[in-house]
Amino acid sequence: LMELQVPGSQYNLTLGAGYQYTSKGTENKDATLTDGKATGDFYASKPGKSTTQSVYITLDGYQDVSNINRYSIHFVSGITNAETLSVELSEDGENYQPAGYYTNHKYTDMALEPDLSQVTIDKFKYVRLNLISGGKAYGYQIKEFAVVGNEKNKIPNTAGSASSLIDGIIDEEDFIDTDYNLVYCADYEQSSIGGENKEGALTDGSMNGFLNTERNSSAKNQNIVIDVGLGRALDVSNIDYFLLYSQNELTNVTAFDVSVSLDGETYESVGRYTNVPFDENHFDADLSSVTLEKFRFVKLHLSNGNTGYGYQIKEFAVIGFDPVAIPKPDDQSSAVSNASKNYALHKNIWVTSTYAKEGSDPTVLTDGSLSKYWSSDWDKTRTFEDIVIDLGEEVDADRIGSFLVNFKSNNTFCKNVEFLVSDSFDEENPDEGFVKIGGMKAANWEALMKRTDVNGYSVCEIPQYTGLGDVRYAKIHMNGHGDYGFQVKEVAVIKCNKKNPDGSQEEETSTVAPTTTVAPTTTVAPTTTKATTVAPTTKAPTTVAPTTKAPTTVAPTDKPTAAPTKPVTPTKKPAVTVGKAAVKKATKKKSAKKLKVTLKRVNGANGYQVKVFKTKKIKKALATKNVTNLKFTLKSKKFKNKKKLYVRARAFVLDAGTKVYGIWSGAKKVKIKK
Repeated sequence: LMELQVPGSQYNLTLGAGYQYTSKGTENKDATLTDGKATGDFYASKPGKSTTQSVYITLDGYQDVSNINRYSIHFVSGITNAETLSVELSEDGENYQPAGYYTNHKYTDMALEPDLSQVTIDKFKYVRLNLISGGKAYGYQIKEFAVVGNEKNKIPNTAGSASSLIDGIIDEEDFIDTDYNLVYCADYEQSSIGGENKEGALTDGSMNGFLNTERNSSAKNQNIVIDVGLGRALDVSNIDYFLLYSQNELTNVTAFDVSVSLDGETYESVGRYTNVPFDENHFDADLSSVTLEKFRFVKLHLSNGNTGYGYQIKEFAVIGFDPVAIPKPDDQSSAVSNASKNYALHKNIWVTSTYAKEGSDPTVLTDGSLSKYWSSDWDKTRTFEDIVIDLGEEVDADRIGSFLVNFKSNNTFCKNVEFLVSDSFDEENPDEGFVKIGGMKAANWEALMKRTDVNGYSVCEIPQYTGLGDVRYAKIHMNGHGDYGFQVKEVAVIKCNKKNPDGSQEEETSTVAPTTTVAPTTTVAPTTTKATTVAPTTKAPTTVAPTTKAPTTVAPTDKPTAAPTKPVTPTKKPAVTVGKAAVKKATKKKSAKKLKVTLKRVNGANGYQVKVFKTKKIKKALATKNVTNLKFTLKSKKFKNKKKLYVRARAFVLDAGTKVYGIWSGAKKVKIKK
């Protein structure tokens, strides 16, 4: 009996079988649900999604239905448990028959008695686990699911528990860290900051951490202005839809609008949304009233939902029909090593601090090479560092085309860098006289790499006219301090043709031979005292940035050591009726393989079956998919370049584990966009 209860035993008919799922949470670990281990990692569905989720398990060979002894299921905890669930079997992977329906299930109920009274097939190769209710706030989390046999499994599964999102259904969350997200890693400013705010979290392409506005229930109107980048202008017509993920229901945004601007002053609306439920993440853009052709700024205006904890948003994304990659900078190495192009080459340096154990020579910052680095003091109580470059002569500020910084590693880079210039410099008052002419922010190392050349030079362009006249000193101001300080290999101030007030640049009339520069003979000592406690010098500094997760769940310490001796008996569910579905909207770009569909909600429905046709006669479907969301994306190479497509849908309800379908909707013509 004990061997029957162990998921990793030879009696486990699903051990090692591959599986697919309808949604994936951030804590999901693939290849775990059928690996025979009821401890450690687990399958997780996405929090806030529809409560009905399914897992499809495929065996290597056909098993006898009569060999099924019980099902074994191990949830992580009570708050990720499925209170109602069912198991279905299939011989062909299309037609499933109910083999157990369970209500009032507790996560400690690990043994489920099958109900094979409605199963008419003799053999099965496919198992569908339906998670019907519960687990919405944190998603369902299951360490192991097994179909346990009376006899040992004679057909071992060789898939190695390989798993993935179900074919044809796109998890739109997968787009947030790709070039389809037009604001991925973009800088932004928020009108207020709450105590749990994580800088850069709103556009960093992950669900770790969140933007938090002030904790004030009266402060419902909040603005976040996102800047896609200086010198960049994106096509308004490429905006497809928005994704917004709130942290939880207490801090959910229930009303907001989105607008775009080219100059940061005049904005035009591209979408207004009200009565937004927590589990709704997809919002179609409305470009009907937009006159702008290009945009640089996106304003997210939050207007309702703040309950006193402030808004908490894990991610906001603007998804495009087509990906738009940030162009990588050209190789900067030749400009850095050329005195006629790099104002800073071999010039004197002043820094606010150095670290005595390593990187203590700041003169390497302008030596034109990447062989050495400077390190600021390893003092986490410091809030900033400055690098001041004496350009050696007066330089027209409007001949500065860009600043370059080459950080040593992802553990010692700066997320917020400002570039300033001045005609004078006083060590006693190092901020006096400096004027900011540029800057760059990076939410993470990956974002910084998008504006970095092949040799690691992060480039900040200074395209605008300043009118400051002659300057002699350039300052690189780094905000925020890591435990190991900042470590920089090289800095540079790159020359350009003189910029005019109208945005044009003067043509060079002659070429001036480079002047001979002499390396500085003295180095100004740091003005701060070094930390008395330091890390060993035999090891390069490493640090792991703290991560902020969505609420995690831990199984109780007093978990049972074995399955209950008395299996949970399946229950029956009353017959139900199913309302008629309707396709509200269906769109795609002509050249795209993706098709976006929006359905109208049918009360009580557990999901919807959707079919796509190339003609209105709906004789043969190009694609058939079961979905649980009202807004979703389907993907098929058969959709590409089609001039006409039609979609229809029907709702279904799980009745004792069996799908009961409503009637089909009419065929909705897909709007094809050029």
